[in-house]
Amino acid sequence: MRDEPGNRAAPSAAACLLAVGLGVVCYLNALGNPFVYDDRVTIVENPSIVDVADWRQLLGFSVFRPVVNVSYALDRAVWGLRPFGFHLTGLLLHALNVALVYLLAGRAAADLAARGAPAPAPRRAAFWTASLFAVHPMLVEAVQYVSARPELLGATFSLASLLALRRAATTPRASWVVAGTAAMVPGLASNEAAAAVPVLAVLYDRIVLPGTPADRRRRLLRVHLAPLLVAGAAGAARLAVWARVEADAAPRTFLLNAMLQCEAAWHYAGLMLVPARQSIAHEFRAAPWWNAAGLAAAAALVMLVAAAWRARHRAPLTTLGVGWFLVALVPSGLLPLAEVMAEHRVYLASAGLLLALVDAGSRLADILERRLLAGPAKAAGVLALAGLAAATMARNRVWSDPLTLWQDAAAKAPGVYGPHYEVGNELRLRNRCKDALAEYRIAVEKGPDRASAWVNLGICAAETGAMDEAEGAFRQVTVLEPGNPQGWHNLGRLVQLRGDSKAARHYYSEALRVAPGHELARRALDALPQEP
Repeated sequence: MRDEPGNRAAPSAAACLLAVGLGVVCYLNALGNPFVYDDRVTIVENPSIVDVADWRQLLGFSVFRPVVNVSYALDRAVWGLRPFGFHLTGLLLHALNVALVYLLAGRAAADLAARGAPAPAPRRAAFWTASLFAVHPMLVEAVQYVSARPELLGATFSLASLLALRRAATTPRASWVVAGTAAMVPGLASNEAAAAVPVLAVLYDRIVLPGTPADRRRRLLRVHLAPLLVAGAAGAARLAVWARVEADAAPRTFLLNAMLQCEAAWHYAGLMLVPARQSIAHEFRAAPWWNAAGLAAAAALVMLVAAAWRARHRAPLTTLGVGWFLVALVPSGLLPLAEVMAEHRVYLASAGLLLALVDAGSRLADILERRLLAGPAKAAGVLALAGLAAATMARNRVWSDPLTLWQDAAAKAPGVYGPHYEVGNELRLRNRCKDALAEYRIAVEKGPDRASAWVNLGICAAETGAMDEAEGAFRQVTVLEPGNPQGWHNLGRLVQLRGDSKAARHYYSEALRVAPGHELARRALDALPQEP
């Protein structure tokens, strides 16, 4: 695995394969996991991936992520709807990304060494960064949750683009600029995180590569301008669509979202350092944008960036890693999405933080070696890798059963609506309505405006004999969503069971009024005895 001539101490292929192998081993027990959560929409019920030849539907189903949809269609063509094949593709993409992280970390350390800047040995930086990336449990959601594939594909193209743009900045050949920009485009068509690539490339140029200010200005125009313009155009298009289509339904303002994302960045960093309370759902309290927690988180981020920048001459890899981590989080956190924080969003960003940790750890290891403690230092590193790998395999097991996954989330984020609702759904599907009822009650308490929770609460209440509670739940559906035929139909069914055909006729008629094609209501109405 050679770099361009003159770059010494290139990383080794054997070490790269070892890092990749560690990642593969960690995820073997996830290959049998089922589809969960959004996989029902993105895979099981996705009509656009049934026919690979229907390219209009294939590319139009997810306008901003067509590359991901194509990958789903290819998996379905090969594997049908067997989750194993989709998980295998995710694992292969992760293995490829481990190799790309290895290359990029090794190149960064070698570039610094070539100009006499402080940095760990390239092979050490490459192996430990890639190995931590391979086995860290914080990446489980991105790797084995099929609906998180945008993160994997986006990272693949982003890392490839960064490597090409780094090469473009070190050679006069324009072909590398074209390659770097071209690789970024499918990344943008996979995941918004790829919009961070041009900024990361500029950071790499500014922090790692040699040159005078005039050299850097020339490289900015020759190498970085084109990808910056492409990413800017893609970002502007996404914002325009959001403003036209999604803004009215936004769950929070931009300012509040920005404060919450500052908090989320610290949560991500904390989980990277101590992955002790991972969950598919995380709890954030609603507050005005000027709340103390958000302002404190924002101020702390500003201080972190300032400290990292001041340390760029003494610890350039740490500065690069911290910048990488924060910049890569920006695209996914810019728009006020329903979930403030999702662990899969940290996938690309995590490589930067791990690079910074490896740089700091390498300095500590050098101190220990000077004190004749090299053996214990290496043993500690191996134990850390083993512990993270064990935690990853344990986290894979949590994802192996949807009920276990959502019960875990409900315990860790008890104030969030979603986990309780999903636990209720899983219990109801397993004919455990009595247990599901308790979860639906919590769900409607946390999300009283969610009609679907009231529907399912009513169904389980009726099945367990709590008819008054069932009627109240169905009436609440008709209040929240008068145009939802489920509430009217279920009320009709309930009063019909009580022998009130007149009321049942009224409710079935209401269901047909709001949804003339509602077949269940029509059949039920036709089956009622005629009024005298």
